Amino acid sequence: MSLAATENVAPPPRSTRAASCVVRPTQHRACAHERGEAKKVLVLDHKQAVRALPMAECIEVMANALEALAIGQVHLPLRTVLSPPNAESVMALMSAYRFGEHPVYGVKTICVFPQNSQLGKDYSPGFGAAFYRAAKENCSLM
Repeated sequence: MSLAATENVAPPPRSTRAASCVVRPTQHRACAHERGEAKKVLVLDHKQAVRALPMAECIEVMANALEALAIGQVHLPLRTVLSPPNAESVMALMSAYRFGEHPVYGVKTICVFPQNSQLGKDYSPGFGAAFYRAAKENCSLM
């Protein structure tokens, strides 16, 4: 099913988005940990992620994501790359925001360690995270 078809919603005007992101100190609401509630985080290992989203479905999801980007339903800034002086590795952060009825923030973080391949290790370990406004789990790590 196409994400664009299920959430064919144009992003709100820029001024509306900026205003909705402002939280005034007098509007503080207790967070889950302040209310004594446990925060739920769904963590998936590689096998669980593959089971949850098999390659054929992943291809469709990626096609839908690129379609959403093309029609302005996704805000996708340039990647941030941390490349410290004299380091043999880098870290890259790739973030995005999806507009619509069920908005979501996402970030993919990887480190690239070229020397790891000589050791038989993954040379680009990383993880993805998604943050949802209102869902059973409002954060997931993959």
